[in-house]
Amino acid sequence: MDKILNKLYYDDKLGIAGKNNFIKKVRELHPDFKIKNITEWLNNQSINQVNTTITKQYNYKITANPKSFQIDIMYFKRGDTQTPLLLFVDILSRKLWAFVLSKNTGDNILNCIDQLDHEVKGINSFIGDNEFNNKLMNEYCEKHNIRLDTSVAKTEHISAGNKLGVVDHVCRTLRELINRYYEITGNKKIILKM
Repeated sequence: MDKILNKLYYDDKLGIAGKNNFIKKVRELHPDFKIKNITEWLNNQSINQVNTTITKQYNYKITANPKSFQIDIMYFKRGDTQTPLLLFVDILSRKLWAFVLSKNTGDNILNCIDQLDHEVKGINSFIGDNEFNNKLMNEYCEKHNIRLDTSVAKTEHISAGNKLGVVDHVCRTLRELINRYYEITGNKKIILKM
């Protein structure tokens, strides 16, 4: 019985359908199997899966050429308004540059890129989501010989590997720090200067 249930559950992928559907399908194929025995077998599988230790460990390194940046816009609540922050993270050093945007327009973003370029003395590439795929940004990058990769969907950063893993991690950390600041001080009006 265990071999048959293993084959149905794992090889024939009937376990994906859920517990009740699995029991129903097994009873259709093997009416002599008792529901109690199938349920006990399923519970044993759950216990084994939860308590199984993962032996493989994957350490992926996110690398890039020098002066390559992951970019994103993070919104955080400041008082009653949402404030956009333009984030640049150097992929190799993990150094962060953050700019408060008064308006989320292309000209404001290009001004921030000029400030970053002046500070780091040359930008090699940007990797961002699809919100940076616009005419102004493309023309700016072409004019300044900057490689622009916007192949990541605006709402889905994780498909085909986490292409924006560094900047997403920074966003999460910043949100946690800002929320912690709110909790400690009770002040929800952080003053940010550009």
